[in-house]
Amino acid sequence: MAGQGAGGVVRRAASAVAAHPLPVMVAAFALLPLLPFPHPATSFPFIRFSRLYEALTSQILVWGLFALGYNILLGYTGILSFGHAAYWGLGAYGLGLAVVRQVVAAHGGSILARNRAGGGAEFVVRLPKGDGRAVAPD
Repeated sequence: MAGQGAGGVVRRAASAVAAHPLPVMVAAFALLPLLPFPHPATSFPFIRFSRLYEALTSQILVWGLFALGYNILLGYTGILSFGHAAYWGLGAYGLGLAVVRQVVAAHGGSILARNRAGGGAEFVVRLPKGDGRAVAPD
């Protein structure tokens, strides 16, 4: 528009992106390969532009994931920091473990955790086969 400064143009672009973030992200990722990053064989000595492209793409994905998590955290739960969410998450994880332990104990089962031969861990929950009747807790 005539007479509108750079701030007004930036504000209009930011409001358009905020109104439709998904199409803008799809368009950005569709146009990203078209940026003028030369092939490493034709680039300047000791400069690898393909590494720059990989770093840029990974930074976009990491910051996008951060923004998505922060939007969910602040927008839906109202929690202002990741520290508070970490405590809520640890509490939910602990509650889940306690519930599984109570259910397994109430049904006479067992929980086994051991190292796998190829690396990693293996968790086994065993419950006896029943006749379909509910078991009353202690």
